[in-house]
Amino acid sequence: MNISHLKLVVVQATPFCNLDCHYCYLPHRNDKTQMSPEVFEQICLFLSKNNRLPVETLFVWHAGEPLVLGVAFYRAMLSIAERVLGDVTSVRFGFQTNGVLFDEEWSLFIKDTKSKLSFSIDGPQWYHDENRKYR
Repeated sequence: MNISHLKLVVVQATPFCNLDCHYCYLPHRNDKTQMSPEVFEQICLFLSKNNRLPVETLFVWHAGEPLVLGVAFYRAMLSIAERVLGDVTSVRFGFQTNGVLFDEEWSLFIKDTKSKLSFSIDGPQWYHDENRKYR
């Protein structure tokens, strides 16, 4: 299979979320299952067979709360991606997060790896505080 000009890969590392928002659309946000390194390696191997990858490929970790798995998890995943794809494309990570777990360690990881970061914004404070609940 040849994927023409693939630039973005959206992956879900875990369905688990540290919050329990009333409006959340994810049905399994209590499930603490994690993507295994072997599964991520298979994704990278599949992509490596594509001879039309761009200069840079962005993996966006999305759904659930990606930051619950910690920096060490993503360092390991980045190592896999760079080992498998490093000769073909430059790998970058992006994270879609609720921001609750973002701290100095995450800040340094984002800076050191030149990753991208986006925060979910749920609306005005009255709505946000009423509907976005901690576990």
